[in-house]
Amino acid sequence: MISRIAEGNAVEAPEALAALQDAWDGLGVEERRASQKAKQPRALDLHLVPQMKLSEAEKAFPCLDPKYPTAWKQQVRQLRNRLTHFDGEMNGQLKVVSLLSMNGQRPRKGLAPNLAFALAAMEETKVLLIDAKAERPDLDLQLGLTEARGLCDATRAHREDLPDCFRRIAGTQLYLLPFGQTLRYEGESMDLRGMQRLLSGLRQQFDWIVIDGPGFDTPADATLVTLCSDGTVYLVDQGVDRFEDLRLAFQQTQGRYMLGAVMV
Repeated sequence: MISRIAEGNAVEAPEALAALQDAWDGLGVEERRASQKAKQPRALDLHLVPQMKLSEAEKAFPCLDPKYPTAWKQQVRQLRNRLTHFDGEMNGQLKVVSLLSMNGQRPRKGLAPNLAFALAAMEETKVLLIDAKAERPDLDLQLGLTEARGLCDATRAHREDLPDCFRRIAGTQLYLLPFGQTLRYEGESMDLRGMQRLLSGLRQQFDWIVIDGPGFDTPADATLVTLCSDGTVYLVDQGVDRFEDLRLAFQQTQGRYMLGAVMV
């Protein structure tokens, strides 16, 4: 089906391009400016982002629980150090990192939030944690923001509306973007073009952007997130996931910027 559509478009491409050019020429100056402005990255005014106390957000970061296993804390620190090393090898080009599991419904021991927390603990490091798990948006629930705006809204919001989609942990350089109102957008909760445009602006304002991504059992969402990332870490559930699962996940993303795999 895809090849047939491509062939059909190839035949009609000159006529289609001519029609688009005529339509563009017919736009007035103001309409052109509005169209060009819509394509520009949207900067976030960090001073307007609502703040919340760390005590109000502790549930989102399992590493703050005294009972959190020391071995898991060590795994987070090791992942942080390796990512920082990779970033150095890539001359600072590794900024947006996504973590995706084989199955988005399984718990992940808070690896992505803990990683964001560990990165923000480094001196003068501004970090944004994004919850992009459409099937299991944990951050909204853990922060008590089930009715608040988030990623779904931010990918469509105007610049002046962006701050209300985010939260900042007071006294830190850690910012949070929960998933937001899924029911409002039904099956189109994440918009690829809006996501790319949003991240294009945010990457200029943060040292690291950690995306807690979906599972590969929702291939459309998984592909969207990996397309928007500089690198992807595959989360493997030890004793549950099979090598075949990992191979299929690799095929879905064509190995796009795969940084490695972590056992959870």
